[in-house]
Amino acid sequence: MIPVRVEGFAYGGEAFGRLPDGRICFFRGGVPGETAEIEILVSKRTFARGVLRGVVESSPDRIEPVCYCAIRPGTGCFCPGCSFQQIDYDAELRWKQRQLSDFLLRNRLAEAHILAEPVPAPSRFGWRNRLKLSVVGGAAGFFAEDNRTIVPIEHCPLAVPAIDAVLPECCRNAVGDQVFFRWTETDGVVVNGGVAELTERVEEFGEFTVPASSFFQTNIPVAAQLARGVAEILTAIGARDLLELYCGVGFFSLVAAQSVSELCAYGVELDAAAIDCAVRNARRRGVEPRCRFAVGNAEKWRRPPGRTTPDVVLVDPPRRGLSERLIEAIKNWRIPHVIYVSCAPDTLTRDLRRFAGSYRVAGCRLYDMFPGTAHFETLVRLDLQ
Repeated sequence: MIPVRVEGFAYGGEAFGRLPDGRICFFRGGVPGETAEIEILVSKRTFARGVLRGVVESSPDRIEPVCYCAIRPGTGCFCPGCSFQQIDYDAELRWKQRQLSDFLLRNRLAEAHILAEPVPAPSRFGWRNRLKLSVVGGAAGFFAEDNRTIVPIEHCPLAVPAIDAVLPECCRNAVGDQVFFRWTETDGVVVNGGVAELTERVEEFGEFTVPASSFFQTNIPVAAQLARGVAEILTAIGARDLLELYCGVGFFSLVAAQSVSELCAYGVELDAAAIDCAVRNARRRGVEPRCRFAVGNAEKWRRPPGRTTPDVVLVDPPRRGLSERLIEAIKNWRIPHVIYVSCAPDTLTRDLRRFAGSYRVAGCRLYDMFPGTAHFETLVRLDLQ
């Protein structure tokens, strides 16, 4: 065993510290400020990866994980999803903010003063409204970090209580390769599909019809906070014409139309079922004349003939981020403002580099959409220079 002083968290949730020879060693389950005992599993010329075997001197931020599958000193196989269960929530939020700051400031993409205070999740547990388990050899669970070994589970503290309550029975009787759970306040728990559409309720923004196979935000209370943040930006810039790419069922466009009087929105989404729901969501809210939606590839979208340049384009892409082609198109359109909703700060950083020179980062805020895990959502405002 090798003693390592834990220096921090890398993006992705691994702790890191220096070995006696000066190399960085990455491992899960450590807490910055403590001294850990590490067994080296992978040794490279410039770095190493190891497993936590013990804690010599504990950090005051260390707590006992809630989940029985969480990373603990000396344990073998564990679920790698909850990278921060061994630290208290204030420390988790601090480190996530530090990671976002490092991405932006080290790359000289923003100034420190524009980073707002992070928005915490109302609850660290019981927020996850969708869960996908893999089934291998009759065992249902999450893949361990080797992507081969299954960590069987019968409970998940991140899942909404209704999903957690049915996990034991469903996992014991799992068939096929996967078990997929989804929950809404209106529909309850739906296992492995079985319904075409669901109804999501988002606090003051009301109900949204969503295809059961389509994306919607995983943490509804934080989704409401994020929607408020988008509406605040649109109000601040006096937006009147919004283009939303990757619009899904029209969540942000509809919130914008409800929150900003006279604003018109045009949403583009490749998922035809989601667009059908977006149209019906707009009709039910009485904003159909101001919210229009079309099926199309956001990466290849071109402004319809005769349509004026919008005040703002809002993008909420998947983890891979935006294509360079789309960024160049937005720059060429010279749209005054871009609102970028990102679930991946690494690809966000890459994309902001591509926007640099034409747009400046005018605002940035972290929303902790995925507490307990290594992930978070970022809301960025870009202004044309």
